[in-house]
Amino acid sequence: MGTFKSMSPQAKFWLIVALSVPELIAVAGLLWVRSDPWYGARRFPVHGVVEGLGPTPRMVLLRHDDIPGLMPGMTMPFEVADESVFRRLHTGDSLRAEYQVSHTRSRLVHVAVVGRGSIHRPPAGAPGSDSLPAGFLVDSQGRSFSPARFRGQAIALAFFYTRCPIPEACPRLAATLYEAQGKLRALPELRGKVRFLTISLDPRYDTPARLAEYARGHGVDSTIWTVATGDTADIRGFAAEQRVLV
Repeated sequence: MGTFKSMSPQAKFWLIVALSVPELIAVAGLLWVRSDPWYGARRFPVHGVVEGLGPTPRMVLLRHDDIPGLMPGMTMPFEVADESVFRRLHTGDSLRAEYQVSHTRSRLVHVAVVGRGSIHRPPAGAPGSDSLPAGFLVDSQGRSFSPARFRGQAIALAFFYTRCPIPEACPRLAATLYEAQGKLRALPELRGKVRFLTISLDPRYDTPARLAEYARGHGVDSTIWTVATGDTADIRGFAAEQRVLV
């Protein structure tokens, strides 16, 4: 300490700079890393078959196998990070890739085509409320109902998985519907004229009890928003009529 006090002002200045620069570089490096939107993203191997491309840029609709530690096999859209890779993809291709999932985004990287094929589907009719099934679904209270009872109302229809963790998919859907639900509450003239109907594509897992837990966790107002499950074959048939690939 005595030595530092005896140093000239210029010597003290350069000593402080010499001691501080490494720390400043380390802090700057850490801040740069944390500014990367993919910092801390989880990574998972994924394998699946391309069911479609688009409609948004670099979006691929993939029927994928189970992704251990993340979610079961299903059909859902993924963003391909590399546009040049995306342009080489075709419907029916089998892919292997790494799936990166951050808190707000997700994407496919290291995409490799491991097989070529094709997918042919018969043309589907126009989706809409006129195609609501006459069969029965089950709501989060375990009550059976027919979606046909909503005829005459404006219906926001969506399909989902309670255990889908992808930030751009089911969590964003739930957040959007919750926000819209709040706006509808402020418009009493629309009460009874608008219905949100979200139907699980994973009915074996999404039992009424799980839907009830989901509804509580997402602030579902049952007078506006119905969360439903039902028979697997009926739901998948209805989803296909709505041009949803499952």
